[in-house]
Amino acid sequence: MKTAMVKKHVISQLAILLGALLLTAAAFCLGHFMTPETLVSHSYEDRVLPSEMQSILHEASLYTVNARLEGIYFCPEAEDAQLIVSVDPALTGPVRCIEFRFREPFEENTAYTLFYPDAEGAFSESCTVTGELKAGRESLFLELPANTDPSMQSFRLDIDQDYHLEDICVSPEGTEGSYVPAEHTDRKLWIALFAVDFLLLELLWFLRGERKKTLGLSKRERNGAAILSGRRIIRDNGWYVFGVLLLLGLIAFEWKSSTEASPVLGSSRIYTGIFLLVGVLTAVLAALFWRFVLLRQEQEIPWRGIFVTVLLLLSVLYMVVFLPFLSPDEKTHYLSAYRIADWFLGKGTPAGKPQMIMRLEDYTFVSMRQVGLKGDYLRELTGQLHLFCREPGYVVRDASLATNAVFCYFPAAFGIAAARILHLSGAGCFYLSRMANVLFCTGVTAHVMKKYRFHNEALFTLACFPMMLQLTASCTYDTAAFCNVLLFTVHVMAMRSSRERISGRDLALCMVYAALLGPSKTVYLPLLFLIFLVPAEKLGDTGKKAVWYRLCVVGAGVLSLLLVSRGLRWLSSSTAVQTMLSENATGHILSWNGEEGYTFLYILTHLKEFILLCGRTVTRIGDEYFFTMLGSRLARYELTVPAVCGGLCFILFLFASNIREGKGEYRPFSGGEKVVSLVLCAGCTACIMLALTLGWTPLSSDTILGIQGRYFLPLLPALIPVLRDRHIQVEAGMRSRIVFLVTAVNLWLLVHSYGQMFFSA
Repeated sequence: MKTAMVKKHVISQLAILLGALLLTAAAFCLGHFMTPETLVSHSYEDRVLPSEMQSILHEASLYTVNARLEGIYFCPEAEDAQLIVSVDPALTGPVRCIEFRFREPFEENTAYTLFYPDAEGAFSESCTVTGELKAGRESLFLELPANTDPSMQSFRLDIDQDYHLEDICVSPEGTEGSYVPAEHTDRKLWIALFAVDFLLLELLWFLRGERKKTLGLSKRERNGAAILSGRRIIRDNGWYVFGVLLLLGLIAFEWKSSTEASPVLGSSRIYTGIFLLVGVLTAVLAALFWRFVLLRQEQEIPWRGIFVTVLLLLSVLYMVVFLPFLSPDEKTHYLSAYRIADWFLGKGTPAGKPQMIMRLEDYTFVSMRQVGLKGDYLRELTGQLHLFCREPGYVVRDASLATNAVFCYFPAAFGIAAARILHLSGAGCFYLSRMANVLFCTGVTAHVMKKYRFHNEALFTLACFPMMLQLTASCTYDTAAFCNVLLFTVHVMAMRSSRERISGRDLALCMVYAALLGPSKTVYLPLLFLIFLVPAEKLGDTGKKAVWYRLCVVGAGVLSLLLVSRGLRWLSSSTAVQTMLSENATGHILSWNGEEGYTFLYILTHLKEFILLCGRTVTRIGDEYFFTMLGSRLARYELTVPAVCGGLCFILFLFASNIREGKGEYRPFSGGEKVVSLVLCAGCTACIMLALTLGWTPLSSDTILGIQGRYFLPLLPALIPVLRDRHIQVEAGMRSRIVFLVTAVNLWLLVHSYGQMFFSA
């Protein structure tokens, strides 16, 4: 028997080794034989100035706004400091490339915006070139778009920092840049890719039997098919008929109101089609609700299947309604996922370099669009939709990873890689990456509901918060970060509720989830200590052994964070966390407003002031965090929706957390366990405040800036048992009402948001 097991193990390892070799070989073929030897590069690192640059500093007239100019020294005096350069076009000829040379390098990364004249000769937000000048650079060169008027007479540079202007040069020629793909020269890239493929296949092999078991829970009875009479349903559930009719009426009202506000956009077939799609889906969901909920006995309703189906359909609708890059930081995170997709396809970049290879069509889709809550954006986007790629070729651009959360980009990166293999268009690539996030979040939710059937109603309500659905239906890494925290939290709860001793496999799986949670977001590391809620007798024979196992779980998360942070040098020159740590060693200037910010040393020496700062933040704008967490402000926080929607969702979440099973199987949290959960969540909140204080808050502010309600969503799964109170008794029959109301609120909010999105902004 033992020999057979050893033989089976050896065969499985050989199969995994062969699979990793095949995957690496496929990536090698894709990268080595289908990528040109050199590519056109839009990366600042690769661009080369034209050979002949003409100096115009002494011929130009220099003016300032909200600043003063003393010789060559530019000093801002207020916000939006501007340097306006006017020149005679007869002296310069056509201008395509501009270079600003500085006497001293900038000490920190500095944002800039160059305005050039529009068709009427005025400066406007539609004619700009923006970017960030890296620390240590002594020059800034910019290439104007090809459609710019070559006879331009002036341009404006906005930099809210002091600088010494050495020279200004122009050229009628554009910059040039070429890039040699790393897969043609860097052999270490393939060794690293093979190691990652091998580890992923090992993890999948380890998890192969997880779907077959549930910790300490009895199997659910097979769903019956007892059908109740329709007449009885209508008599006993008049709220259902009234609710469906009311929802359809509200959808029709929103459509009518929106089309009257803008008849031109309202007459568009695509715009009207969204309202029609929501109306049809409402009717379909109403029919499914009738068939699988109202016509069945309570104990025979397949609740988990209903939860997952509704979550999937609502996520897809959010994906359709909220247009590309309208979610928080979606463009930045899409580019980070695209960089990892490059690696999956064998198109790597040298270690520590910012360049990233993009298809020309994807580059155009991401870069050449004015994103905003306006009808022009909708018309522009829908007018350019097509299925397959039409622009051949590749370009190179700068795009460092936004965060250390490399695992959180994997779902979207797999979607991007699949779209590129299928030769989909830029829009198809973007939406497939969104769909990959939707499927990943839905799959994780279905998995945890099957593994731990207690609190399924609360998990469903949480997953259907408007803010959570918007994140699920976007390319942001917050979706996968929430899922990684959810996997760990629910697994710990399942271990705590197990009636048997925890097996080594379950403990190892807990360590895997901890390793996924660690790099997701550093601020959630305190949740690793939830493992101490698992009773010692279920972990080991002795107390010391149980403590050792718990420390191994915590150590797995911390070690994973450290290893991933070091390994990211292969993919990016720096990340947000690395930049924050380097800038906060002694002192730094905030790039977004040019003011002096907090540092670690300052906080340690002024701890009392920092505590008061946190207290003022919570008392003054804590309600904003609460309602934005639920979804009172969507899109990129520009779209305000009625707060009553978020308030109703939270009430339903509270009710769902207190539904009684009726069989005595669930062991509620004790007072001490609730205190531990609250303390750990408070620790995560303190970490969030510390991170935003260091990275976003100037010393002059009396509250912490940059905190968003969505940062607190991953804490809610750990608070579900805390919200369960013996004084709140909710019968199991409330499940149907909760599902109905959650679905109805989101459907109405979708059409309301869509109608307001392009008319009220």
